[in-house]
Amino acid sequence: MTVKFPASLSAGMFGRDEIEVRIPSAKPDIEKFGSDVAARIRQIIGQKPSRILNQIPDKPQSERPDDGIMPAFATVFKRRTGMLIDGITRIELALDSGTIEASGKKQSLDEIELELKEGNETTLYELASVLAREGGLRLSPMTKAQRGSLLATNASPGACKASVPELPPSIVLDDFIAAVINQCLGQFVANWPAAEAGIKPEGVHQARVSLRRLRAMLGLFIKTIPAPEFRIFMAEAKQIANAMGPARDWDVFIEMLKKGPMTVNPQDKGFQILLAAASERREQSYNNIRKLLSDPVTTCFVLDLRAFAARRGWRYVLSGAELPVLGEAARTFCSRTM
Repeated sequence: MTVKFPASLSAGMFGRDEIEVRIPSAKPDIEKFGSDVAARIRQIIGQKPSRILNQIPDKPQSERPDDGIMPAFATVFKRRTGMLIDGITRIELALDSGTIEASGKKQSLDEIELELKEGNETTLYELASVLAREGGLRLSPMTKAQRGSLLATNASPGACKASVPELPPSIVLDDFIAAVINQCLGQFVANWPAAEAGIKPEGVHQARVSLRRLRAMLGLFIKTIPAPEFRIFMAEAKQIANAMGPARDWDVFIEMLKKGPMTVNPQDKGFQILLAAASERREQSYNNIRKLLSDPVTTCFVLDLRAFAARRGWRYVLSGAELPVLGEAARTFCSRTM
């Protein structure tokens, strides 16, 4: 039995922590996690226990446990694993193939999962980048649990707004740069599912916001640390954001049309023709976004920038006399730069 939760800042954008315990049967026993974790789980599921139960409507009431924990979905797949070793670095590669099942619905599951067991984080991202470039693979932002939850509730992916990163007040510039890159990339990738779904405009909007934030911050860093990679990644981020621009433009145009002129005479045939034409162009733009996010080039942008942050690639452009700037307080850098 496993509980998973977001990892610490230093673990990287794909990092997560977990607590795993052995239990004698498939029936959950949250007390095995310890009193603190069990209390937190009870707090979460205790808010809306009926929502969990209603996902299994055919389950007899007598078979429902008092704690409100019931299966919401199932992942049914075969896994093949191997260990990749490069010096002190050990990476587990797992090939998963099967289905995610919930409420009588099935969704195919075919993915490669890489897990760093020990060693250099940079090697992990470099390996993933090679798989993307040579194997035509792309990042999958959603976990199996997230996909199963959406399938069980028949919901669509939501947009992800920027959050204020929890940085220690004493964080130094070297770690601050990595944290900022990680946070911007995390927001960008988290909005892929909503952008691809194209149901609500917020997904594409927030994806472009994350890229603007990334470009703005890299632009500040390069004034003090002239790493050429900063400029390269800024250009790539701008190219991706520009490719998403038409979809955002049509979203804004359609919203303005509905909330503006159409409120005067919504049945006017001219408005209906204009709305239909705009909607068609919007869908074409979203198809282009789906191609963009499926393209390994976009995946490699994320992985290459993450590898750059993991190895602190900006250090190598500074001389020995200049390196101490990376050890100064990030607060000092921000105050001086602003």
